[in-house]
Order: sequence, then C-alpha cells, then structure tokens
Amino acid sequence: MMHFQQICEFLQQQNWDYQADAQTQQLQVQRQGLTVLISLEEDGEFVKMVLPQLLTLPSDHPHSELGLQCLLHLGWRYKLVRWQRDPRDGEVRVQADLPLEDGELSSRQFWRTLQGCLQIAQEGREQVQQVLQTGTVASKTDALPLLGILLQAEVSGGAEAVYGELDQRGGGVDPNLAEAAQQFLQQAAESADQEMLDGLVGVIGNLAIRLQDYPRGRREQNVAMAI
Repeated sequence: MMHFQQICEFLQQQNWDYQADAQTQQLQVQRQGLTVLISLEEDGEFVKMVLPQLLTLPSDHPHSELGLQCLLHLGWRYKLVRWQRDPRDGEVRVQADLPLEDGELSSRQFWRTLQGCLQIAQEGREQVQQVLQTGTVASKTDALPLLGILLQAEVSGGAEAVYGELDQRGGGVDPNLAEAAQQFLQQAAESADQEMLDGLVGVIGNLAIRLQDYPRGRREQNVAMAI
C-alpha cells in the first residue's frame, strides 16, 4: 500500500517541481518537455504513470501504417511501458502500471520507472516522428551505439554495469543487437590484430551471457539474441 504523500516526498527529495491534487490523488510533473501524470488508485494499491500527447498519428497520414508498425515495435521492445494510440484523434501516449497490492513502492523502483518512462517516451517519440517524416524505418545500424555502451559497461563493471545501463533504458533490449555485434566484428576485423579481435569476441560473448540472464528482460527474446 502507498500513501499519496510518499510520492510527493520522493519528488521533493530530488527537488523536482510538481503540481499535486490530494483530492484526486494525482500529481503532474513537467520534465524534458514532457508531461507526466502520476496517479494513486485502488486505495493506494496501484500507481499509474501516463505521459500523454507525445505526438499525433492520424489515420490519414501518408505514413500511418509505418508509424503504427513503429509503435508495435516499441511495445515489443520495452516491457516497462505500454504504448497507446487513441483512434479518435491519433493521440499517442505511454503508460506504466505499478500494482502494489500488499507491498510498498520503494524510492528506487519509483525513480527507475519514472526515469525509464521519460527516456523511452523521448526516444520512441523521436523514432515515430522520423518514420512519419521520412517514410522509412530506422536502420539496424542504430543499435551500434547501444552495443558500444554495453560493451564498455561489460569491460568496466560486468553484469552490474550492463544491467544498470539496461535499467536506465527501461529494461529494453534492442532486438538488432545481435546483427549489430556481427557488423561490429566485421568492421574490427579489417583494422584490428588477431589478439585484439579475440578479446572483442570474448567481451561480446560475455555480454551475450548478461543479456540471456538479464533478470528484468524478456527471457525468450534475450536468449534468442544471445544464441
């Protein structure tokens, strides 16, 4: 069970501005150009975070089908949130649900969810906007920057560092990482000596194990990529 004041205190501790309505048990936060509505429901046993009006995806847009495909991909990629589209006006929003039942929402869980929502919403909005503007889906090479970050995390801190990076991204594991790793090794083979190449293969192998064992990911998807 959660009390409304506890959520207010979480925000106050990090000096985040917010607007609160104790009667409706709802808070509003403005961050990174995004609005977050946080509501406490079911007598404190359910917390809901909604980021409304991220963008508009009208049915008559020339690239609406590609935009919808992009939303489906985002929904499959990130388990922390649900992407929603209102068919009446095309409004796209993100929602995260935190059922508490007899448990309590810790500060760490609250911030992981809130910051994950913000990052996912920001990145997802940019991807959908790009699809609507260009009519093309992002290239699989877009997974290369994430691969580089995860490889660096693996080298510097092992599983804990890798999982920390994934947590910051809302628990999402890009399904294109496996192909990005192959492309990365092909590029490295053209310039690196054999000893360095063997080292890279070892680090990527360790990273594959981390993804397979990631406790907050989608195991079937992660195992498939690791294999």
